[in-house]
Formats: sequence, C-alpha cells, structure tokens
Amino acid sequence: MLEENDPIDLRKMLEEISVVGDRYRKMFAAPEVADAVKGIRAAAVQLSSFYDQARGALEPLLMSIQRMALREKTVELVTNAGWLPHITTPSALLALDMDTARVHQILSDFYFSEIDDVERQFMASVGCYDLDGQLTATFSEALQCHRHGCYRATVRLLFPEIERVACLEFYGGARKQKASLPKFADAVGRLTLGEFPQVEGPLQLYRKLEGHIYTKVQDDDAIRKATLDPVPNRHAAIHGLVDYNTMQNSMNALIMADFMFQLFSCLKKLSSEVPVEQPL
Repeated sequence: MLEENDPIDLRKMLEEISVVGDRYRKMFAAPEVADAVKGIRAAAVQLSSFYDQARGALEPLLMSIQRMALREKTVELVTNAGWLPHITTPSALLALDMDTARVHQILSDFYFSEIDDVERQFMASVGCYDLDGQLTATFSEALQCHRHGCYRATVRLLFPEIERVACLEFYGGARKQKASLPKFADAVGRLTLGEFPQVEGPLQLYRKLEGHIYTKVQDDDAIRKATLDPVPNRHAAIHGLVDYNTMQNSMNALIMADFMFQLFSCLKKLSSEVPVEQPL
C-alpha cells in the first residue's frame, strides 16, 4: 500500500493494471463464464421485451388514472369556489393554477350565459330517472324560476319535491317525520361503486348531503355557518332562516336535487337489496 508521501512508480502501476486486465480477460474467456454471460444477455433481452409489453398494456390504465386525478383536482377547484360539481360544470374553462375568485367568476359567467344548454342537460338527466311525471314537471318549473332570476323560489320549490319523492320511493308512502330524510344517507353510503350513479364528484356530493343539506339549523352559530355556505340547507331554506337569493344558491340547489333524484331512482331499482321502510 502506498503511503501518502511515497513517490509514485507509474511504470509499475501500469504493469499491475495490465496483469489485472489479463486476468479478467482469461476469466471471461472460460466456456462456463461465457455461457453465463450469454444467459444474462438473453434474460436482459427478455426482460426488456416484457417491460415494453407491460408498458403498452398499462399505458391506457395509467392515462385513465391521470384523467381521473385531473377530474378530481377540477372538482376540488369547483367545490372550493362554493359550487357543486355536475355534468354541466365547464371543466374545459378551468385551469389548476386559477385562484378561487377566478374560478367563481368563470362559473358564474358560464351558468348565466349558457343557460339554454344547461337547461337541456338538466332535463336530459331528469329524463333518465325512473320516477313519476310530477317530478319532471316540478323540475322544469324550478329551471324556469332559475332562468327568470327567482332564485329563492327555485330553492323552496325543490326541497318539498325531494321529500315527496323520498316518501313515495324510499319510505314506502310514509310521510310522518320524514322531512330530514332519516336513514337515507346511510342507505346511500351502503351503495357499491358499481351501484352508485355516474355523477361528477360523487364523494363531494355525498359529503354535502350527509353533513350539510339536512342538518338542523337551530341557533345563531348554526345560522351563521349555513349563511356562509352557498349550498342551501333544507331547514334554513324552508323556515326562512337564511335568504338563499343568489344564482349560485339556486344552481347548487338544482345540482343537489338532480343528484338526489338520481339516488332515489337508483335505490328504487335496487329495492330488492335495500330494505324499504314500511308505513307506520
């Protein structure tokens, strides 16, 4: 071993390197080693081919996951701005780097200027419900209230219709003490992914249904909290505790009603699997 201050013999060093090189060349020239190297190379080729095939098979799945992640981030943008996600949400107009105020303005402008197309999409959704004609007529009237700026009327028209359909389709005709839709959120929470309606932002909509829409607003703190949320609360709306007088309030009510009617229709089809409460 060389010490730090020993002079370096360059010729001797090159001779040692040459000896080491000759030793490794002889080792790799041995038949058994050469065969092993060939096997390693063949395995590497097979692994490379497998990787290419796996990448080709997984690429559609990875792209789908990327699209889902992008949709989830878009839904987060929308909900952070105080709007509910829906098939009418103009995702193409939104960018992930937009601030909340910008997102809110884009959605407000869109729902105001594109009301004709928005109405058509709502009515197409209503046409897929397995529910009665009175619902279709009532939802159409709610859309007309919204179009003409009667935003309070939209909210106060939809909640009683939701309860009428719930009593008819979920509670077996019973009407007593059903205003807050007891056990409904639990039944929805038991639906599998395959059974759940195909909607935008299903988790966000369900959380709003379970934790906000039908909670009772009974004191000043609860009223203040409900007032700050642009999604109408049933108790606050029906009892006039919060003045839901904006276009955003009205549109959120329409979106939530569309979601709930889809749930009623879904549960109706699955009635053999989901117990239906019998009249008292």
